[in-house]
Amino acid sequence: MTVVGRWGHRRGCGRSCGAFALVLSSLACGSSGTAAVVSDLFTAPVVSPVRHVRLVRLPASEIVRVNAANPILEFGKADGEDAYLFEDIVAMVVNRERGELYVADAGRREVLVYGINDGRFRRGLGRRGSGPGEFEGIANLFIVDGSAIGVWDPDLQRVTLFAPSGNVLRTITLPNAGPLGSPVGGVLGQTARHIGWTGAGYVLEARPNPLRVARADQFASLVRLDSMLTTRDTLLRLRVPTIAASQRTNGGGTVTSYEAPPLLGPEPVLSVGPDGTIAIAPGGPYQIVVLEARTTEQPRSFEAEERVQAITVADRMALLEFAARRPENGFPSNRSVAEFERTVRDRFSLYRPAITGLLWDSSARLWVRRFDTAFSPDGRGGDWDVVNLPGRRIERSVRFSTGIVPMLVDERRVYCTRTDSLGVKHVLVLPYPSIGSTP
Repeated sequence: MTVVGRWGHRRGCGRSCGAFALVLSSLACGSSGTAAVVSDLFTAPVVSPVRHVRLVRLPASEIVRVNAANPILEFGKADGEDAYLFEDIVAMVVNRERGELYVADAGRREVLVYGINDGRFRRGLGRRGSGPGEFEGIANLFIVDGSAIGVWDPDLQRVTLFAPSGNVLRTITLPNAGPLGSPVGGVLGQTARHIGWTGAGYVLEARPNPLRVARADQFASLVRLDSMLTTRDTLLRLRVPTIAASQRTNGGGTVTSYEAPPLLGPEPVLSVGPDGTIAIAPGGPYQIVVLEARTTEQPRSFEAEERVQAITVADRMALLEFAARRPENGFPSNRSVAEFERTVRDRFSLYRPAITGLLWDSSARLWVRRFDTAFSPDGRGGDWDVVNLPGRRIERSVRFSTGIVPMLVDERRVYCTRTDSLGVKHVLVLPYPSIGSTP
């Protein structure tokens, strides 16, 4: 399928950007020192009714720097044993009863299991392919019903459950037939993005297919599913950058044209806490919507007052260069970065401060990562705010060194990936940083 992109006027800039075709260097909207004029998409991204809660940053708060010089555990190699050669780690979970750490490597299309205390390789789960127990892609990892290991494959739109021993228990494919049964109006099987396990079923962030759904109906939804991935109800609706798309036949093939698509639009971030509490950052301003696990309480929208600024052209170009050159993206080296833009435009933010990471360390405290291109080209910053939700305050900011990305947090350890100066990826386990009393 050939894809043709065209832009018109882009909302959210201080002035019109004009029409152009895949030429990012001509953009001149926004600067790091100028406040951006933002549309309703960013000032009010949540459509469903929520109870607004203002977060307060303590004046005495300080940045806690994480010392990675003496980790509890570290493993990963440039060469040697295959079990320690990582490509693209996307998720981690811990089973303390078995003393095991599960590492999902999307590049290898495999889940690797290690001893939690010694880092010794124990076994692998899955492999590349489309059969039972195989993956075309891996986006998330979770423990289901206390022991089964669930793996979400967005390419095959299914969850595979493994027994702790490594045997495949079940493969559950997201239903493709019929409408979503919610205000999204799309087909669930073609819009699924992020999925997590709540303890009583799954929660899914879904978006409509622009070829099937009118622009006015293009909302993302937070959808609750049962254990067989059957839709139960819709929890939230979120505004997303709308896309006008059309198709035409050309020389026996189908050409898809996207009219005025979003440029690096915000990507919602979803995280499920240890007790099943759901947190989602819709993208745009500093906002986190929290839905209690097993109550009917109205969702709460925790917001921090921040000065919104546009991401600069230089930031966007650096980000695209970074994304295009990642080996797992398979982008040909002889192609221009502008050509690659259309394949990644929904992954990044247009504005600071956007939230690009959420990690629970308890049912009451949430780690929040800001979009920060000054730290890394892809905007995934090294500073994480530790938010005490009952106290409605940001307790501390925790700073990780360049190349270290936390993937899992509990009240004893922080499980990270580390990319060294040679590009070699490691698994790094650090002590939980001291940030005051546990709520």
